[in-house]
Amino acid sequence: MRKIVDSARLLIIREMMGLSSHQLASLLGVDHRSVIRWENGMFEVPDYADRKYKELTEEFEGSAVNLAKEARALGYVPVPHDKKARYGFPASWYRAVARRAVEISGLPAVWDDALTK
Repeated sequence: MRKIVDSARLLIIREMMGLSSHQLASLLGVDHRSVIRWENGMFEVPDYADRKYKELTEEFEGSAVNLAKEARALGYVPVPHDKKARYGFPASWYRAVARRAVEISGLPAVWDDALTK
């Protein structure tokens, strides 16, 4: 089976998903130094991490597509403004999902807490 990630792609997509190396390591269940070594090309990404990484990228894109659908009904992309982690993902993940939903939908982003004021 062909791996989906190489060192450059791992770094690019990790940053696109709004994750630090520590956050990605936590989600993959590895030490953050492993992520850094993979991104620097020092070691190949092992199969188990590659599979889990693929699941994360699919979750990210699926979340963005779903948010874009919701945004079309609302007329804007709601963006979480808090710093809390939800469902195991950091707040930066949700902001990155919102950024991707803006790209998909072409709609403006609005802080979700601004809507309740």
